[in-house]
Amino acid sequence: MYRAPDIPPWNLPGPAQPQGAVPGARALGLHLALLLFPLTAGVLTGAAVPLVLMLHPGAGWPGIGGATLGALLLAAPAAHLLALRLLARRPQWRGSNSGD
Repeated sequence: MYRAPDIPPWNLPGPAQPQGAVPGARALGLHLALLLFPLTAGVLTGAAVPLVLMLHPGAGWPGIGGATLGALLLAAPAAHLLALRLLARRPQWRGSNSGD
């Protein structure tokens, strides 16, 4: 009988198979998180300070400073989570420009 040549199985991810880890995705995620940190810090600080002033109208600098410090401490994990979510949604390149 005819025996086919020993060709390794096609193991590139297809539409039905989950995509593997992209090389360098962790480093890219950290770089993107560093770029998003000022944005998240500004948004969280801009939300925390008026909230403190609304709940405690006589709050002085220690109250506002504590709210700002708390917002800055939460901004780093929020920026990292946002970066990971943005990277998870990016399309994977196919490796060819055939247009199919």
